[in-house]
Amino acid sequence: MNCKNCNNSISSQNKFCNECGAKVVKERITLKNLLSDVFANAFGWDNKYFVTVKNLIVSPHVVFHEYINGTRKKYVNPFAFFAIGAAITVVVLNFFAEDYLRLSSNMNQKQIEIVDEVVVSEEEDLPKKAANDSDVRENKVLSSKEFKDKQAEISAKLQKGLLKYFNLVSFVFLPVYAFIAFLVFWKPYNYGEHLVINGYIQGITFLFTTALFLISLFINPVIYNFVVVSTIGYYTYAYTRLYRLSFGKIIVRLLKFVVIIAITFFIFVLIGFVFGNFILATN
Repeated sequence: MNCKNCNNSISSQNKFCNECGAKVVKERITLKNLLSDVFANAFGWDNKYFVTVKNLIVSPHVVFHEYINGTRKKYVNPFAFFAIGAAITVVVLNFFAEDYLRLSSNMNQKQIEIVDEVVVSEEEDLPKKAANDSDVRENKVLSSKEFKDKQAEISAKLQKGLLKYFNLVSFVFLPVYAFIAFLVFWKPYNYGEHLVINGYIQGITFLFTTALFLISLFINPVIYNFVVVSTIGYYTYAYTRLYRLSFGKIIVRLLKFVVIIAITFFIFVLIGFVFGNFILATN
């Protein structure tokens, strides 16, 4: 008999064509085998997407090496993988939009309280005369409260904007993360290869983030605070396996990576803060 896809001669005992790999179909289409094929292709563990997810969890360095060196048929394209992860996150976060904004607001409120503690400590360092002046103290308290309220309002607007344009923001940040990884880890991989690596890393961390978000909703909101830790942890794990670094070396590079990320994040937050103040001023 011949393969119906490539016309290659195959044995009747074969389940798959030796030439093109297509499944040998012998029976007529029924509702049962149609649904079975759909389920296997979409959700089967041998599905490309699930194979990629499984291997990225078990041995990420193998996925990176194989894809970069040309073994690409068994893995989802890194940018498609990234897009799928981002899409899953968007769907889940928008479905639970109010819960997401509440959790994000709580996290941001803690950050604002830290800033407020700094402001209070600066007030305590004021000259005694000013500190004893009730009017000055009252103005300072009002100023601090106004600052916190303004920060909370700006933060809420930014979170809503992030939720609305999550996919776009994610794609904008992907080359940024790849460039930072390129600066920190450097050779033997060029920027394009680091872009591939980060596409896979970001795609899998989207799934971790979504899972932690759902767990935090149904178990304990505190769990959501581990989102950043899980992302940094997977980055460390993936690059340690890829470069075969010792504990000391990965710590040094991780600190370097975190510092650059923190500076980049601070710049974006500063831009967002200025932009948010501009929006509030014009409203």
